[in-house]
Amino acid sequence: MKTTIFLVRHGEIDNPKKIIYGGNIDLKLSNEGRIQINHLAKEIKNLGYKIDKIYSSPLLKARESSDILSKVLNIKDIIIEEKLTDDNMPGLAGKSLKLLSQFSPTGMDQYSKEYIRLGNESEKSVFKRVKNAFSEILKKNTGKDIAIVSHGNPICFLLFHLLNPQKKILSIKILLKNNFLEKGSAIRLVLENGKVLDKEYIS
Repeated sequence: MKTTIFLVRHGEIDNPKKIIYGGNIDLKLSNEGRIQINHLAKEIKNLGYKIDKIYSSPLLKARESSDILSKVLNIKDIIIEEKLTDDNMPGLAGKSLKLLSQFSPTGMDQYSKEYIRLGNESEKSVFKRVKNAFSEILKKNTGKDIAIVSHGNPICFLLFHLLNPQKKILSIKILLKNNFLEKGSAIRLVLENGKVLDKEYIS
């Protein structure tokens, strides 16, 4: 039996201080982000797709995105799933976003040992968490059309795994080049027996 999953990345956030946030600082959607998700919902509707229920990260930006999707697409059920949350990054949260631009030349990222020692969640942990959440959701909703609203890196890891189930998960630095959903966009996956039969990007 085929199951359809819409992986949705929340819209742009209101971040006037330009800080790193991850799952540690709960920011809301910006006006642009609300417009993005409203446009995405209308595009899904115009394509003739229906969604039975939404599973959402507990963070505000994801819940607000889920609320907009539910109103436009007339979805009654929004289920909060803790495992869909963003990376835990206490070693970086609250620091300037400019720090991230300094990572590329050094080869560092938020998963480097220096930041893991400060409490940041590892790539392996993020991947395992979101993979387990997806497996549980899929098991409960075989044959249905489901939306999952989450965050950039967790979706990135999950999407690579679903499209390349036999491959070892790659570094986020590599995945970001080819496997990253923009904020306010989605990918529609049709699965059967856990295998992806079809995919479609929607924005």
